[in-house]
Order: sequence, then C-alpha cells, then structure tokens
Amino acid sequence: MSALTIQLPDSVFAAMMALSKREGVPVDSLFATAAAEKISAMYGIDFLEQHASQAPAQEEFLRILSKVPNNPPDAGDEW
Repeated sequence: MSALTIQLPDSVFAAMMALSKREGVPVDSLFATAAAEKISAMYGIDFLEQHASQAPAQEEFLRILSKVPNNPPDAGDEW
C-alpha cells in the first residue's frame, strides 16, 4: 500500500466523511474505491476508442446488417 496526502474542498471532505459514517466503512476505503472507479472508467474509454478504430467500414456493417431478416418484433419487444 502507498500513502497519499491530498487537499480537498471542505464540502467534498465533509461528504466523504458523512458517507463513510453512513456506510460504516473507513474513509480511506471510499477514496480508494472512488479512485479505482475513475481509473476503470478512463481505461474503459481507451478500450472503446481502440476497438472503435478497428471497426469495419460502414459498408461492411451494412452488408452484415442486410443479413438480418426484416421481421416484426416479438410481442413485448415493440417500441
């Protein structure tokens, strides 16, 4: 584990302390979870951008889509 000292606006700190008390978890666990969630979200964006750049051309997409039968939706799946 590593230690980190950060400065927070008083309102953010107060909210984290209140949430920590309400949930019965240490405040450092909340910060670690918040950081992990943010990292995951940012890596998720990188992942999607990388795979989107490798996507087939629109023509290929439309060719594949044309194989789907044009049937009415099943009961309950209507808009």
